[in-house]
Amino acid sequence: MKRARAALICIAAVCLFVLSSCSECGKGESAFVFLSVRLKGGDGIITAYAQNEFAIGSNHIPVTLELYFSEEKKSDVRDMEVAASVYDDDLDIFEKLEALSDAGNGGYFCAVLRYELNGETRFLQSESVYYDDGGNRR
Repeated sequence: MKRARAALICIAAVCLFVLSSCSECGKGESAFVFLSVRLKGGDGIITAYAQNEFAIGSNHIPVTLELYFSEEKKSDVRDMEVAASVYDDDLDIFEKLEALSDAGNGGYFCAVLRYELNGETRFLQSESVYYDDGGNRR
């Protein structure tokens, strides 16, 4: 219990230090953001998930989540089809965004999260994963 409390105090101290040392945080910029993107399949449906796991400072983050598909494995999503796309003008802390697609006859799926942070466009990409027509990962 003492270790957990000490770890929590250390994390809080680091967060406060980062927040206080960020001269731009008061101007709508974020000091730190942790986003995640992942895939899940089942019942003939493939779902891409994006979540704002944690943020320090202002966290106004516009995001676009895209689910890509290809019958053959591709190394670049530009060579894949967009199967689903969703947009959120502000993915708040702990919020989740989903993009769904029918698994069709199966194939390779990949999720890409494009977001803007501190005036810079960035992206996160999942691995390309094969799902069969039932939405089961192979």
